[in-house]
Amino acid sequence: MPREYVCETCGDAFMARESRPRRFCGRACAAAGRVPLIAPWFERIDRSGGPDACWEWPGADNGAGYGYVRIGGKAFLVHRLSYERANGRVPDGLLVLHSCDNRRCCNPAHLRAGDYSDNMRDAVERGRHHSGKRLTQEQADELRALRAEGMTLGPLARGFGVSDSTVWAILTNKRYVIEKEHA
Repeated sequence: MPREYVCETCGDAFMARESRPRRFCGRACAAAGRVPLIAPWFERIDRSGGPDACWEWPGADNGAGYGYVRIGGKAFLVHRLSYERANGRVPDGLLVLHSCDNRRCCNPAHLRAGDYSDNMRDAVERGRHHSGKRLTQEQADELRALRAEGMTLGPLARGFGVSDSTVWAILTNKRYVIEKEHA
């Protein structure tokens, strides 16, 4: 016969058979519920710079630069774990944002909860997102010339204040198409 239980991690009510009592509503909460406050992953963080410095994650990253760790077969972002360790669960629908713009930072003093629009606003204000910037034809031509000299996409994008994808679109003639001379 099903019975109502309360998840030890998130506090949500859920139903399970009495013959098989459960402590957690699902695998993610079970994995998070097994993360002790003084966890091996937390001990790996470099906190030598003091309470105001960035605490760098020395382990693996997820390919986008954010540190992650596997617990119980599930991958967790280390900055989220660090935030939750200090502040409790991240509210549904919110992200954990860095005030320091260092994706490997796990210092809870540098982390705050915010929504997607907060994250995008931060990105635009800090020059990490180039919202709709257009280049002139002359700038596009200059960009192509610099690329021909061997400059890579990242420095080109930063130099012109646009994204890597915008640079690529210019270089592949998807934007600012080179007009062919008529014979």
